[in-house]
Amino acid sequence: MENKYSLTTDRSDMFYWQSDRPFNGKETKEIFLDRHQKFNPEITKQAISYGMQQYRKSKTDSKVVRLDNPIASGSVNLVSKAILADETKIIIRAHPSNISNGYFWVEKIATEKAISLNVPVYKTYYIYDQKKEFDFDFMLIEQLNGFNVSKETSYNKKQLENFTHQTGRFAALINSVKTQGFGFFSNRIAKDNRELKGIHKQWKQHIYAAFEKNLQYLQDKKTISSTERKIIEKLFSRKENLIYCKSPRLIHNDIADWNQLADVNGKVTGMIDWDECFSGDYIMEFAQYSLFYDNPRLGWFKEGYETISKLGDDFEEKFHLYKLRYIVSKLHLRKVKLEDTYSDFLQDKLEFGLKCLNDELKWYGKNNK
Repeated sequence: MENKYSLTTDRSDMFYWQSDRPFNGKETKEIFLDRHQKFNPEITKQAISYGMQQYRKSKTDSKVVRLDNPIASGSVNLVSKAILADETKIIIRAHPSNISNGYFWVEKIATEKAISLNVPVYKTYYIYDQKKEFDFDFMLIEQLNGFNVSKETSYNKKQLENFTHQTGRFAALINSVKTQGFGFFSNRIAKDNRELKGIHKQWKQHIYAAFEKNLQYLQDKKTISSTERKIIEKLFSRKENLIYCKSPRLIHNDIADWNQLADVNGKVTGMIDWDECFSGDYIMEFAQYSLFYDNPRLGWFKEGYETISKLGDDFEEKFHLYKLRYIVSKLHLRKVKLEDTYSDFLQDKLEFGLKCLNDELKWYGKNNK
């Protein structure tokens, strides 16, 4: 597997990193999903103390006095909360050993731009990617107030509506950041030049990245039929004129309750997990959000968004085409995970994805598109 390690940082043929990274289900489970079994508290404390000293805290102040076990959620990094001797609360996100990280510097620059627009986002203290003192890449970030919204079930309708309005507003502010190029950002350029530059010259290159690979896999595994594949391919061929982006913007690409923090009243206190952010069409933000939330939440999201930026006349048609692209990618991801480890949760996710696919194909049929 050694020859695959460097490929994780090359996203040129990836639409969604978790779906298209160069590992099969067994390798993915071993490297990423079983990562908690490899957690070493003492090495983690050393990494935190080392990093915070590079941030120019004293050795005494940088000592870790409390380290929590890694959170259970997520599917890539080991994420642990810690408190330092000077009472600074931080979070360490540790990438799997020997796997080069391809987005920590991108996250740092993207979140700095969001902070400048008053979006509630964490500050990055330090990024380690030298592979000298430690055999894993990691980043140390600010620990924000609030709780993970996906774990909160007590919001009433008014609070949920308010929370979703805020989410849409913050999405619009994020999307107001102008970027260069298209697709995933170059981590090297983010580190060296402190700027966000997509790796593609054309927007279509990102949309079609891994597209045929996703479809072929789903057909081979009989998740979709050859007829469904042909219909999808024909739709993209006929609608290719919609795949344009005149002014690329910063897209978070994974806005959902589990990637947000809030207080008990529904005030958003954190927009987190920026590892999938890219440069592209703002409508993509709506397309990915709609995979998790239909109306009324999607409507509330739009309302909040339009307090900052109005939607274009081409919104609806582009929205459905982009949503279809996301569905294909997500189905691939769910099926890969199911192939290695069955669970009712993953099966439900796969079936929901198939329902979304069916709904989109019906929409195209109903609207003679």
